[in-house]
Amino acid sequence: MQDKGNIPESPKGWRRVAGAGLLFWILRRAEDEQLEEDRPEVASASGPTKHLRELARNLAREDVEVVRAVEELRGASQGHGNDLLRAAASIRHEGWIDENRIDYEANRLLLMAFGRSTRPLSPDEDERYRAIDTLVTMPIDDAFAELAQLQPALLSFRERCLLAVSDPSLRDASDKDREDRLWTLLLNGLPSLVGPESGQSNTVLRSRIAFGIARVYLAKSMGLRMTE
Repeated sequence: MQDKGNIPESPKGWRRVAGAGLLFWILRRAEDEQLEEDRPEVASASGPTKHLRELARNLAREDVEVVRAVEELRGASQGHGNDLLRAAASIRHEGWIDENRIDYEANRLLLMAFGRSTRPLSPDEDERYRAIDTLVTMPIDDAFAELAQLQPALLSFRERCLLAVSDPSLRDASDKDREDRLWTLLLNGLPSLVGPESGQSNTVLRSRIAFGIARVYLAKSMGLRMTE
């Protein structure tokens, strides 16, 4: 009788294993080719890479002295320098580095731990982060008012949104249809005023955080339910 414990795996099973291995190799190769890009399109954070990324964020959040923070990251990498680069790339891939001071500093610490030269924030960059940090800590109504001072068109758009809520054409609409139409008005009009698609010269107005604040404030004012 044949020992079932020694029966080779079927060719189909081997093909699955080989296919998964090839896919992993392709993804890792694409990731490694973009490790030092300003905006990596491919980046992952798992295992050691995730640990280093979150450690760097904690060190930045706690404002640990740079030399000590770099030494701690180097020790945590256990000699695997590319893990430092992958952790930094995963932060830049998330896309918040221009709006989140912690992400900026964490990326900088990881690159320094690898041995790359970096620069501190310029006065203009520091001012942008301070302005965004202030917005994030404000009550939503105050934050919207602050944005409206920079972009007065937000006030007229708010009035347009509020008028739409009582539009007679929506009286007989179902609740779902009414919400869909109001959300369409909001999300079609807002991107040209604030956020990455607005083309604003002011970097605060051009931020995703500014768009999020305005979106939440206007949805709340219109009585819309936030689903995400």
